[in-house]
Amino acid sequence: MLALLLVVLGAGGAYGFWYLTEGPAVHSAMPTVVGLSEEQARTALDAEQLDPVVELDFSEDVPAGTVVSADAAPGAELRHGTDVRLVVSQGPERYAVPRLAGLTVDEATRALEEASLQLGARTGRFDETAPAGTVLETDPDVGTQQPPGTAVAVVVSDGPAPVDVPDVTGRTEQQARDALTGAGLVVEVSDERVFDDEVPDGAVVRQSPGPGAVERGSTVRLTLSQGPELVEVPDVVGRQFSSAEAELTELGLTVVREDVRGGFFGTVREQSVDPGTEVAPGTEVVLAVV
Repeated sequence: MLALLLVVLGAGGAYGFWYLTEGPAVHSAMPTVVGLSEEQARTALDAEQLDPVVELDFSEDVPAGTVVSADAAPGAELRHGTDVRLVVSQGPERYAVPRLAGLTVDEATRALEEASLQLGARTGRFDETAPAGTVLETDPDVGTQQPPGTAVAVVVSDGPAPVDVPDVTGRTEQQARDALTGAGLVVEVSDERVFDDEVPDGAVVRQSPGPGAVERGSTVRLTLSQGPELVEVPDVVGRQFSSAEAELTELGLTVVREDVRGGFFGTVREQSVDPGTEVAPGTEVVLAVV
């Protein structure tokens, strides 16, 4: 009987040791936590003496703050104090469109990549203030939340709109300046003037560039006329008309003969333009011939 009692006591002690060290006394069944809020899941695990370890992850389907998954199946026997990894949704993965206005296209591309977005379609638009090549606006707008990898379209400045260069040849310098500056252009006048038989002194003979479309603020260079090139009338009095006519004609002057008393001798007695006078080519010089 003593021996039997000892066996029973030994068996009971062994069972008690197992119960307290490896049995139900130190294990709990894993509760169902998927679909619960983080707070509810923590409460359920604490009640079973299990330790929640929370990791956040994005989810397109599960609301933020809700348990997406656990690394232990419901009902699994876990030792007290076991870490149970919970994945909790932080909602859909979204990134705000950064402010890109004023950046170059390269700078905008880098800014979008840093925001987990990418550069989309580029559209050009003339702008009077923004330098060419800089971003004016985005689509979607700044601050809009977008999924990762979303293409953000940008409108890029083409600089000021081109302007038409007016034709100012033949106008006075002031008239030309007024017309060009009024068109948004810069005027530069050449120091050197040129002779021109048709354009009056001080008026524009030529311009560069000529009429056409150019960038606003471009420089238009003007060359002014100093009128026709004058010639000095020689003294031909006392010379034979044929000789006087030849010299005057060679100078570009127009010779008119007026015979006095028949002009039999063919000698120039008078000339209508005094010698030494500077006149324009084509000027009429009347010779009185005796």
